Amino acid sequence: MQPITVAIADRDRAESAACQRLLRHQQGICVVVPTTTSEDIIATAIRVKPRIALCSYSLAVPSGCSLLITLRRICPETLVVLLTDGTIHEDRLMLALASGAVGFLTRETLRFQLLRAVAWGRSGRGLGVTQDAWQHVRSCVHARAY
Repeated sequence: MQPITVAIADRDRAESAACQRLLRHQQGICVVVPTTTSEDIIATAIRVKPRIALCSYSLAVPSGCSLLITLRRICPETLVVLLTDGTIHEDRLMLALASGAVGFLTRETLRFQLLRAVAWGRSGRGLGVTQDAWQHVRSCVHARAY
């Protein structure tokens, strides 16, 4: 079986390192050197064509989801999974999903869900943990509303 390539894009180097640690010793997973800017992840996607790009919400969404739209256009085989902290509004998350992200993982559930997400990406079925993560975000949003 050919290894699955995972790129990590996050301004927070500690969070990138956490993702790397979770994936580092997994057989069949090749982690690309993490990037911290939109330009770097685009260049990595063009050069490496990773199967999965783990991308922080704060890097992917602020400029009208232009990073997600660009990645979908230049590297449609790459599945972009957003990394969130669970404090984002549902409408912003829906915009990101409509703009090219295939799902998201909250940082709170990352260590439990990341390997499962990579396995889903390897199978070509997209991200299977979206519903679990969505429920978590919804509960955070509803808790803040009251």
